[in-house]
Amino acid sequence: MIRVLLFTLLLIQWVAGCSDHEGTQGSERFDAEYAEKAEQVLTEHQQSSAFMGNIVVLKNGQQIFQYSSGFSQIEENLRNSESTGFRIGSVSKIYTAAAIFKAIEQGRLSLDDILGEYFPMIESAERITIAHLLQHQSGIANYTSEPSFRNYHVEGITKEELLNVISSMPREFDADSQTQYSNSNYFLLANILETVYQLPYAEIINNEIVQPLQFSNTYHPLSKTLSEKEAASYDYTGTWELLPTTSPSSSFGAGSLVSTADEVGFFLHQLMIGNVVNESSLISMKDIERGFGMGLQQISAGAYNGFGHGGKVDGFESIAVHFPQGNLTIAIISNGTSQNLNPLMVNLAKATSEKRNNRLRKSKQSFLQGVTLKPQILQKPLPL
Repeated sequence: MIRVLLFTLLLIQWVAGCSDHEGTQGSERFDAEYAEKAEQVLTEHQQSSAFMGNIVVLKNGQQIFQYSSGFSQIEENLRNSESTGFRIGSVSKIYTAAAIFKAIEQGRLSLDDILGEYFPMIESAERITIAHLLQHQSGIANYTSEPSFRNYHVEGITKEELLNVISSMPREFDADSQTQYSNSNYFLLANILETVYQLPYAEIINNEIVQPLQFSNTYHPLSKTLSEKEAASYDYTGTWELLPTTSPSSSFGAGSLVSTADEVGFFLHQLMIGNVVNESSLISMKDIERGFGMGLQQISAGAYNGFGHGGKVDGFESIAVHFPQGNLTIAIISNGTSQNLNPLMVNLAKATSEKRNNRLRKSKQSFLQGVTLKPQILQKPLPL
């Protein structure tokens, strides 16, 4: 009787959660055939991998699959759900880049504007443009790769102090001669946004992206302190071990945003269909040169070629990809995983086109503790 009651309560929770940005009813939200394939992918994944987090798959902007696993805060016995906020790491760069292009469309900036106009203390700043920063072609070294980053990434750092760190690092190469990923570029872009708007970065993201899309769970946090709606992150070493949270000041503009898998997926879909920036801006963002676009990367999954970004900060890992072929968007955000998320993303993408294989196989051993699986719901205890 207790098990029946538990299942009934969980079913009610699932039905109540079946609403999305477009007002689609729960009965229409989940594609049954894809859901069964996705469940098989996840069952096979859980046989060898620990995973806590959320997954969302959109088709034509409609959510066809949603999955929540594990705990957001183990110590408080709080479980991950659709509304759980995660630190999304470098997926934040898509938002910063989109805000830059909004500023360009408003006449506040140009891709050809010179970094020296804002930060002349940076070496060779007079030869570095906004475009170079966006596309990782500036030659400015990556401050998070410096050993000193370990000294302040949790406690935080002021913008002036971090600017001094970046200014003191030797150049990696001349602007536009090579491409090398650098979080420094997006820290500088976020500060440039604050200069041209005369507003804090958090307000700019809210005004230019969050409010137009009517989001309620996407924001730049003001401290490392977690609310009840946010997930902590963990490392898996046979049991889940709590990790310290990086201060948003230490990842400012480059990896500091909080969001849900649902809102990340919907944002990326809206971006890629031209509802966040205009067509010209989107073309620039998708222009891949030496492996990087402007805020976007090219990501492949079998025959699918898409655009998106990955992220990692503390124990959080994330990947968000839009595949124009099939108008498919996948967002995976984890607050604890023992395996890189790329294989899982690839298999979820392939599941949209592959014929159904064997029926879902139940594994006796599962690393997916505290699972909420939609539309089929499973609950398993976490071994602490």
